[in-house]
Amino acid sequence: MRNCFHNSIYQLAAICLISLSSGCSSRIEAPQSTDLKKLEIKQELPPTINTGRTNQAEINLEQEAYIENLCLEAWRKCLAGKKEESIKELKALSKQYPNSSSVLFMTGQVLDKCGKKEEAATYYAKSMHDSDFAVMSLFRLAESLRTTGNTVKAIARYKELIVIAPQFSQAHLGLAKALLLQNPKSPEAIKELNLVIALDPNNKEAKSLLAQ
Repeated sequence: MRNCFHNSIYQLAAICLISLSSGCSSRIEAPQSTDLKKLEIKQELPPTINTGRTNQAEINLEQEAYIENLCLEAWRKCLAGKKEESIKELKALSKQYPNSSSVLFMTGQVLDKCGKKEEAATYYAKSMHDSDFAVMSLFRLAESLRTTGNTVKAIARYKELIVIAPQFSQAHLGLAKALLLQNPKSPEAIKELNLVIALDPNNKEAKSLLAQ
């Protein structure tokens, strides 16, 4: 039931991944909320949304949509330069919804955007308990480990990710970059870069690394 209605999680993750990959926050924006008043984080934010319905699935879906809108609003604040405010709101939200993968993942994304990659990695790892977030969380965790010098752990995470999502070209690219940190002439890295190009023929970074 949950997977059928959970497309917004992938939209949320995709928006953030593109933003981080592009390096240009002004070009990527989250969808605008239709009612900003509903997105304000307040102390009385309920742990569940009381809609008066008896159908628990409907209540959970509405709660989840509400949380994801809050996450997107925090992301917009981060892109607008209000990074500390964004982090503060997400951490407050995580206290209200400690098991929400949407909140955990978005907190990791914002921390990552702020350059706090080691702290971001802890949130990515926590969000992996949700199968809907497993691939994206594992990828962001591996990236955070690689860019903070934890090359061996990063390689292990990339390989774990490739088992789950073998067609994910960015996972192969990340693994190649981590392997090249260990050995600039790594045969395994070259193999991974060729796989990236096979999956994504227009990948300029993979072509550039192969040409070195």
